[in-house]
Amino acid sequence: MTAEDDWREAWESFIARARQRMERGAEEYGNQSFGADPDELVNEIEEELLDVVNWATILGIRLRRLEGRIEARLMESVGEDT
Repeated sequence: MTAEDDWREAWESFIARARQRMERGAEEYGNQSFGADPDELVNEIEEELLDVVNWATILGIRLRRLEGRIEARLMESVGEDT
């Protein structure tokens, strides 16, 4: 499989998940969003984007901590080998 195939497969999976969420929302809430005031939709989008930023920040912090622990362990093991 090529890198091109990888992104295409990931894209198809992402779109399928988006479709499932849209269908689930339609079942749970009907099509209310299509009649919602555009200001409401903008506010909803902004709230969701803030969530994305916050989750990305949390993940970034956790990854940097993990990277620091890995580097420390590598340095310990290099020190033990000398």
